[in-house]
Amino acid sequence: MDSGLFVAFEAPTEHRQAVLRYFDDVPLSHDVLHTDDQSVLIQYEMPSIPPPVRAILASGNLVQFPLTLRAGWITFDLTTSHERLSKLKAEFEDTGFTYESSR
Repeated sequence: MDSGLFVAFEAPTEHRQAVLRYFDDVPLSHDVLHTDDQSVLIQYEMPSIPPPVRAILASGNLVQFPLTLRAGWITFDLTTSHERLSKLKAEFEDTGFTYESSR
C-alpha cells in the first residue's frame, strides 16, 4: 500500500501468548486471524515500508513471502534475473545492509 506495508505474520510457536502480548504492546493496528496450540496468525499494517523491503522493490524485484526472521537475519527466496539481482545487491550496498547470497 502507498501508506505502508500490509503483513500477515505466522509464528509456529508454543508461546503464542507471548506473541499476542507483544502485539498488544506495540503501536501497530492488528487482527488475530487464527491461534491454536501450534501457531498464531496475525495480520497487521506497518506505517512505513521497512528499508530492506524498500530495497527489494527499488531493485525491480517483488517481495516473495514468507520472509523468515531468525537470529536478526531476514531470509527469503528470490527468483529473478541476473540484472535485477545485481540491482538488489547495489541497493543493499548503497543502504549499508549486510547480506549473504546463496545460489
